[in-house]
Amino acid sequence: MKRFLLDTNGLLRYSLKDIPVQSEQIAQVFRLVKNGKVELTIPLIVFFEATYTLTKFYGYTRVAVKEKYETLLLAPYIDIPDRYILREAYATWAQHPGVSFADAVLLHTAKLGGKELLTFDRKLKRLAEKTEKDGD
Repeated sequence: MKRFLLDTNGLLRYSLKDIPVQSEQIAQVFRLVKNGKVELTIPLIVFFEATYTLTKFYGYTRVAVKEKYETLLLAPYIDIPDRYILREAYATWAQHPGVSFADAVLLHTAKLGGKELLTFDRKLKRLAEKTEKDGD
């Protein structure tokens, strides 16, 4: 069975549909993955790069980016390491404009690992303490 690793450009082409031929090629791979014909992994770093690109260069809001990737992150047939962390991080990042996506990922990585987040970032520290108290 063929195994693929999707890069940021592929994810962006699929997400933006700005280059129809390339978008359709990625969509076809997703269909093959869903039908069990090939395997696909999307690394954590790809979501970092795509999120940055969508917000900084394409003007997407945080909520729009979160919504764009929610369905993908729920697809059990795609190998997405740290899927749960990404889902939680997007939710936190969309709700808290003062927190970077990287910090949201760190927050939920610590939380999932049962660790206290060691940071000097005041906003992040307050958010970590709040989520700890709320049990989020």
